[in-house]
Amino acid sequence: MTLFFDVLAIVSLIAAVTNVVLLVYQNSHRRKEIVVIDAAIKVVSADSKSSEENLRKEIASEIASIRDHATATRAFAEAKALRNTVVVSVADHAQIVKDHKG
Repeated sequence: MTLFFDVLAIVSLIAAVTNVVLLVYQNSHRRKEIVVIDAAIKVVSADSKSSEENLRKEIASEIASIRDHATATRAFAEAKALRNTVVVSVADHAQIVKDHKG
């Protein structure tokens, strides 16, 4: 019977050592995966920041362009309104002169 327990103890010891070796191997493999994933995240993060900066610059440029266009449109509208006011004023003046003579 002692031979049976000796064999059982040896098999248990082999199983325990194998289990420890597998755990160490799996942890080592996980660490490598974590390092690779961490590096990929850093690259993506840097790309994201660069893309964000580029988008901010593009948006600022578009806003400046819209403001320039709005300023030009406003200036054109004011000049057109002034021209129309002058024409109306001249027409009103002509009508006033005509009414006054009549």
